[in-house]
Amino acid sequence: MNPTSWKLMALARAVLVTLAYTDQFEFPLLADEVYRRCLSLELERKSFTKKTVDQTLTELDKRGLVERVTTEGKTYFCLHGRSRTVEQRLRKEAAAVVKYQEIQQFLSFARRIPWIQAVYLTGSQAMNSADPHSDIDFMIITQPGRLWLSRILVSFFAQLHGKRRSWNREEPGSWCFNLWLDTTHLAVDVSKRDSYHAYEVLQARPLWAKNDVDAVFYSDNTWINQFFYGVPKAEKHPLTRPTFSGNPLLTFLDWLSWTFQSWYMRRHQTTEKVGRGYAFFHPRDTGKVIAEGWLQSLERCLSKRQALEILQPYVGSPSIATSATNSTDRGREAD
Repeated sequence: MNPTSWKLMALARAVLVTLAYTDQFEFPLLADEVYRRCLSLELERKSFTKKTVDQTLTELDKRGLVERVTTEGKTYFCLHGRSRTVEQRLRKEAAAVVKYQEIQQFLSFARRIPWIQAVYLTGSQAMNSADPHSDIDFMIITQPGRLWLSRILVSFFAQLHGKRRSWNREEPGSWCFNLWLDTTHLAVDVSKRDSYHAYEVLQARPLWAKNDVDAVFYSDNTWINQFFYGVPKAEKHPLTRPTFSGNPLLTFLDWLSWTFQSWYMRRHQTTEKVGRGYAFFHPRDTGKVIAEGWLQSLERCLSKRQALEILQPYVGSPSIATSATNSTDRGREAD
């Protein structure tokens, strides 16, 4: 079917964009997952219900833009021509389950460090979508003034178990501690409040937390409410947060740890962002990579012009959309 023969309504566009986001990871969605993850920037809240999402999925299926696949008693939705991703999802879910034994191994250690306030899964493992040799990505939240001491202990434990990831290469199956925050830095920076980071907050899965830090994390990121009407509205959660934690000697040792580690990292540093109360160890612009894959997935069922037009409100920056377009063009030239 020629998709230009049917004008896509706002909810249909949102559903396609939502399915395309996870399509790049070969991860089709259940109807409830589409509802929960559906990007709502262009939608009216009063017209957004599970019923209208289900009706839209049915209509997109009829129009040949989406496929419905039922297996093992569950019905998955994917972009047209991507039914094989259902099998991929089931395979990756099985691989993710196997990794929970080592996740518990790390968690039992992290809980014994008094300064660590919460441990989250991020990345593919948080979605139960892993390959046997995938990294396990963690987000660690600490007390203020204890992040860099905690990082030394965690790195040593990972090294002891052969799971530490090095700077110059990726080791299959390693533990990747690529996001560190203290409790005064839980909110995503205003400049980064886009669809990609909204999904990162939504997908982050708390494994363990104390002092209601998991509730505070979502409270500090209530901005995601404007992106997702299908999730319970995040509420502000009161918490008295000290600027720094008690013992002056430990605070001084943490400062020394921060000073040494930040000095050591300078020779390797690319796009990583580090500070006294945060560390983002992402050696590439992941948001741009996601935008490129997102556009390519949309182009599986729409024309290039339509795909770019529909995606533009969600990628935030015109430069990202332009980069995604150029990447798609380069891929086609290579073909």
